[in-house]
Amino acid sequence: MILIKQYRNRFFITSAYNNELHSIIRTFKGRYWDDVDKIWKISNDHFDEFISKLKESKLEYQLDEYNEVATITEKGDQLELELNFYFKEFRLLNELEGCKYEDRKWTMPLNQMDKLDQILKDHNITINLIKEQKKKILKRS
Repeated sequence: MILIKQYRNRFFITSAYNNELHSIIRTFKGRYWDDVDKIWKISNDHFDEFISKLKESKLEYQLDEYNEVATITEKGDQLELELNFYFKEFRLLNELEGCKYEDRKWTMPLNQMDKLDQILKDHNITINLIKEQKKKILKRS
């Protein structure tokens, strides 16, 4: 199954390796293979044409709306930021004292929350607290 998620000015494609899909993707200028997330990224300018090509080739796909970038949870005196997709802006978290990245998760001391909040605001990533789940959801605006 091919999973497609649209987000802002691009869409993301995840799938097990498929020759036919790979051939379709390679027809689009500006396509990008993301080694971190193991996904293809293509400009939304090509979205309708991409979907048409999938339909012509009778490849099954699922289209998901996407806006959650990451989830933040408090674990004792640490914050854990679990990424759904990696955006280059997250590299800035290396500047935070005690911040570590491993297995698609950033961990940092709880006292770094204000600095984290400022970095995210500077890059149009908002934090929404979902009280009933006691976790925060990051969304890109």
